[in-house]
Amino acid sequence: MAQHRSVRALAAMSLLAGLLFATISEQPASPVSAQSAGVVYLTFDDGPSAYTSSVLDVLNRYGAKATFFVIGQQVGARAATMRAIADSGHAIANHTWSHADLRTLSDEAIRDQLTSTNGVIASAVGSAGPCMRPPYGAINDRVSNVIAGLGMRPILWSIDTLDWEDSASVGSVVSRLNNARDGSIILMHDGGGNQSHTVAAVDQWLAANAGRFEFRVLPGCGGGGGVPPVTGIGVSAVAGPAGELDLVTRDSAGTVFVRRWSSGGDTGWASLGGISTADPDATSWGGDRLDVVVRGTDGAVWHRARENGGWSEWSSLGGQAVGSPTIVASAPGRVDVFVRGLDNALYTKWWDGTQWHGWAWLGGGITFSPDAVSYGPGEFDVYARGQDGALWQTWQSGGAWHGWARIGGALTASPGAATRGQGRVDVFVRGGDGALWHSAWDTSAGWYPWDLGVGLLNSAPDAVWRGTNWLDVFMRGVDGQIWQMTWDGVSWIGPYVLA
Repeated sequence: MAQHRSVRALAAMSLLAGLLFATISEQPASPVSAQSAGVVYLTFDDGPSAYTSSVLDVLNRYGAKATFFVIGQQVGARAATMRAIADSGHAIANHTWSHADLRTLSDEAIRDQLTSTNGVIASAVGSAGPCMRPPYGAINDRVSNVIAGLGMRPILWSIDTLDWEDSASVGSVVSRLNNARDGSIILMHDGGGNQSHTVAAVDQWLAANAGRFEFRVLPGCGGGGGVPPVTGIGVSAVAGPAGELDLVTRDSAGTVFVRRWSSGGDTGWASLGGISTADPDATSWGGDRLDVVVRGTDGAVWHRARENGGWSEWSSLGGQAVGSPTIVASAPGRVDVFVRGLDNALYTKWWDGTQWHGWAWLGGGITFSPDAVSYGPGEFDVYARGQDGALWQTWQSGGAWHGWARIGGALTASPGAATRGQGRVDVFVRGGDGALWHSAWDTSAGWYPWDLGVGLLNSAPDAVWRGTNWLDVFMRGVDGQIWQMTWDGVSWIGPYVLA
């Protein structure tokens, strides 16, 4: 427990804690029962650990809900405990990767502490929520700004039970718990050392107070780990050379549909048939050419193409894909397909204008499906969610593939990428809060901080540049409708429902 002592007793933090926890307790709450003395928010830091299951047993015995602020580096070894927290209806929030004092870290290191933790939370329970707690309650304006830039918010406490002190006992913890009142946020620990006294104290105190207060997860911090997993159907977007726009999707039966906007008007949705067991993807390399790939009922990749107004038949490209394939054109007649294989590695297959070449293994350990962009013949960036839940990138240039590089962030669906040419790429993801987030890379600044944080998605996003000024993003909302956002070269428009 020594890690908690050095900066815990910061007098200046008392006022700051009051300001921060007020943003929670002042939120409108649902009505409490006539017999209740109010709502109390139990919180536990520094897990998951060997004591977390005992804490859960006590909470579940009394029907009390709590919020668990977890340490990222401890999550992987206790995935079952994480699922037990979520399955019991408690909330899971971020307590950084290694319990570092964020004030001592660079902005990038702070982001890494938080996004890495969001990633392992999402891997364990499906998604990560927007709440975090800075270790030791140590925070300043700079740290606050970095946290806000990730779409997250810090939550402190109003009552510290001091269960982290070496002198802590069942009696001392119960004595401080007795100070609870309506709206109290109570700090305890299920990790960081021997917490058997905390388990016993919570049991004793709830036995006396379970009928007095209602115990809920912190408002806005979720329950069961955050937002639900993606169940909606995504939309693939492709731009033509004269500003045309093709959208490809599927219905609940797996039938593939395409829709085209051009100077000739809107075709409406037209069936391409087939049965796709994952979201389709498409690309174009000129004229009205459109190449569509899907994952068939046999797990293989299937392909169909439009050219000069006519469609080819569906044909199998073989392979075994986990999730959706992605396809990208790098030159007239050159298309490459990328998939996540059964071993979670990245695989590719390409068409040289005459024939398809065999599948090639590119390695990596990815979760969810990849997305890819091209800057020119045989020049690719591929983006995917790594085992840590963050965004990773590999690329081909000069005929050689480069190693995987970690970009960061916290993804709960496959990424969507778009480029307007060499030197600029935009990546969109569904974040741990279920919202649409965006980052971009260019040759002058590198990767930009994540922005947007809008909407609530039920699919992976996809994006496409139309020319150099118009960037469109498409996604399925939790209402089941297709939503669109547009960058017009100056500002973002939307999101709005696609007509």
